Amino acid sequence: MAFDGIMTWAVAKELATELALGKIEKIYQPEKDGLLFFIHTKQGRKKLFASASSNGPRVCLTSREFQNPEQPPLFCMTLRKHLQGGRIDRISQRNSERIIEMDFQVLDELGFEVSKRLIFEIMGKHSNIVLVNLKDNRIIDSIKRISIDVNRARQLLPGLTYAYPPDQGKVGFKEFLNAGSSITVSNNSIGSGNDHAGGSNSDSKADSLPPINWADPDDIMDKVGGISPRASQAIAWGGFSILKTVADQIDQGKLETKLYRNDRKLLDFHILPIYPESETEAQTADPLVALATDSRIVTIEGSRIIVDTFPTPSGAVDSFFELKEETNSVRQAQTNLQKHVKGIRDKLGLKLQRMEEDVLKAKDSEDLRLYGELLTANLHLLKKGDNNAKIVNYYTGETVDIKLDTALSPSENAQKYYWRYGKAMNTIKEKKPMIESVRMELDYIDSVLEHLDMAETLNQVEDIREELVEEGYLRRRANRYSGKYAKNNGRNKTNKKNRNGNLTGKGGKSGNTSTISRGRIKSPITYTLSSGMKVIVGRNNKENDVLTMRMASKADIWFHTKDIPGSHAILLTDGVPIESIEEKSPESIKAAASIAAYHSKGKSSENVPVDYTQVRFVKKPSGAKPGMVIFKNNKTLWVTPKLPLQD
Repeated sequence: MAFDGIMTWAVAKELATELALGKIEKIYQPEKDGLLFFIHTKQGRKKLFASASSNGPRVCLTSREFQNPEQPPLFCMTLRKHLQGGRIDRISQRNSERIIEMDFQVLDELGFEVSKRLIFEIMGKHSNIVLVNLKDNRIIDSIKRISIDVNRARQLLPGLTYAYPPDQGKVGFKEFLNAGSSITVSNNSIGSGNDHAGGSNSDSKADSLPPINWADPDDIMDKVGGISPRASQAIAWGGFSILKTVADQIDQGKLETKLYRNDRKLLDFHILPIYPESETEAQTADPLVALATDSRIVTIEGSRIIVDTFPTPSGAVDSFFELKEETNSVRQAQTNLQKHVKGIRDKLGLKLQRMEEDVLKAKDSEDLRLYGELLTANLHLLKKGDNNAKIVNYYTGETVDIKLDTALSPSENAQKYYWRYGKAMNTIKEKKPMIESVRMELDYIDSVLEHLDMAETLNQVEDIREELVEEGYLRRRANRYSGKYAKNNGRNKTNKKNRNGNLTGKGGKSGNTSTISRGRIKSPITYTLSSGMKVIVGRNNKENDVLTMRMASKADIWFHTKDIPGSHAILLTDGVPIESIEEKSPESIKAAASIAAYHSKGKSSENVPVDYTQVRFVKKPSGAKPGMVIFKNNKTLWVTPKLPLQD
């Protein structure tokens, strides 16, 4: 995460512009280490979110809704006492550090104006938010109290004098920028130069700076403060001039910030162009995946990357951490549900194994019938009480040693062997359909696991859970939200639509917003091929059923990986015969098969077999599990899984 000194500078510049002379209306603490400020400004009400969490420290403006505890924590009450009603006097970054200082003018208990400072230290696991009295620089309180037991070098406790984090022995990037025109860049090394206009003061600044190889990211990291590893690589690619360009943009209030991600896997964000983009291959991102109005798909280091450009740093920071929290929530929900589903699969696997062992034993029972037959034919040679009988097998001429029950007569022993043989045959007859049924269940559970692995939102995970509840594999969960609602920014709104249009509370369960309504999928996954034809794909088994059995026309073409769990894919033909498409646009058939392979368990393989046929030949047997169908008149293609945008 690139919340380094440069990003801190950009955020501080934005906040200083947007929150100038703002009045603190309300303060909440929705998270253990997070604060939410409602600030009245000339432009209207603004919301400022600050977090000292070790896995997501940041300060930014936000438009998100947060769910607050009914009882505010101690630090929140302290801030309300000292800052609520006060005005923001100044917002600035300290040197080149990841520290933002926000000064307030407030009235004390006697009505006198006093100055307070809120210090945001954005430093990974050492992040903190500290309230200081400017008059004597004493700490009033901090969101994380640091005692001598935790840190011997620096304590943050009420009543102590505030001290900034210790220096790392580097020269801040602002010092290089402030050296002005006396800085020369020669042979990728920076130093003083007399051929540039500039006063003796700026010359002396340059003289005091260490030489830096601006083409070496390691040298930049070792000697320049306030720069992250990724930013140092960007500067090494573009040279010192790229840092000066971005500095000029920040001074001018041009704060465009980019967020980089691979589909839903977050990579980074920064005001610097931290990845070298291949502009010739840039494409506009689909609105369904775009986070900003300017979202493009580019090729970076050989990978398909989505670049969302935001007009402000706060927009990028807020979206990055919102998506991160959402992704973490989805991953947690996936993990919990996968644990249950894998347990179901293990039980079914054990059940199948035992039934197959029973059938295997039953198949070896032909000797039982033979023993009964031989005993019946030789009853005159046997008497009650014999424990075995040596009888010649008239089929082979060999002597067979048959064990007998001494408590039974020879006739009864023969009948017992016939009974055991009949039981074995009944076992085979009864267990074979049961084995087939369990195998089908295992195929279904495998498809559930595959769709669960591909789920990208909480709603999609909840749809799969609901499917398992309806099929009787899981119990329906009790409503956790019955009773009194928690406060939510002073209102009773517990859920809000996120950027994907899904209802979701802060870190909580998504609303009941199924992707299926009135027999149709609200927004199926849709791809447009180079030929202009469209392919729609289901996200789970219930969507697969709706897609194939209700939404698709009989002339459309159905695709599914052969003997591999995956999604149904439908190539929309607009009534064009399949023979015509195979003849005139075979690349469309192949592209649709590649999409079906991509949405399957064989996604990471090569040469994946994909069956396809017209929808008219796809049937759903009565009582079949969701997503399970039979089909005929199919053909098979071997393709490499990929999406059209990856061509």
